[in-house]
Amino acid sequence: LQNSIHTTVTLSFLSLVFHSYFPPTLPFSAPSSPQLLKDFPDELRSDITMHLNKEILELSLFASASRGCLRSLSLHIKTSFCTPGEYLLRQGDALQAVFFVCSGSMEVLKDGMVLAILGKGDLIGANLSLDNRVIKTNADVKALTYCDLQCINLKGLYEVLDLYPEYSHHFVQDIQLDLTYNLREGHETHVSPHNQQAFELEGQDAHPKCENDLYMRDSVAN
Repeated sequence: LQNSIHTTVTLSFLSLVFHSYFPPTLPFSAPSSPQLLKDFPDELRSDITMHLNKEILELSLFASASRGCLRSLSLHIKTSFCTPGEYLLRQGDALQAVFFVCSGSMEVLKDGMVLAILGKGDLIGANLSLDNRVIKTNADVKALTYCDLQCINLKGLYEVLDLYPEYSHHFVQDIQLDLTYNLREGHETHVSPHNQQAFELEGQDAHPKCENDLYMRDSVAN
């Protein structure tokens, strides 16, 4: 019990120090925790990265993953930042990561049409296949405000799924349900003509509704 308390206090302290040097509101990318912790012992490094990235690892998507699997995944998560007007992704890009929005607001664009407004707690990525691992994006994703994101590198994610085949099947199935927006090319989101017309009306504050059950944000999130 004493060791457990000591570990918890140590992790909380290290997390506080890390975020004091690199607060989420900074308009530039801070070094990822794996970069800063590369000289730490593997056991401590994975414990710290799990603590730093607990927000994304607590998603229902990872509920069935073992602790060993989560520890491995945590080493492939990094923090990223976007400034207002900055593009996180462009249509046709090869998707390199799954993104979790920790704060801020983003929009999904295609051919000049806003398809969705994303905010805190949203998961952006694509349904995954263990066979076809090349994913091209079907839309642009642009920051509306300063955004703080956690990103799971897809290459590292696939490596972990290969190591934990008992979990990989659950992950491939569950991510389709947990994604707020699916960026896979060929998995298109359609905007109804009625909503498209309403959105284009001058002075009309309307957002198009998407088929893949997205919920719209009324204003800039956090």
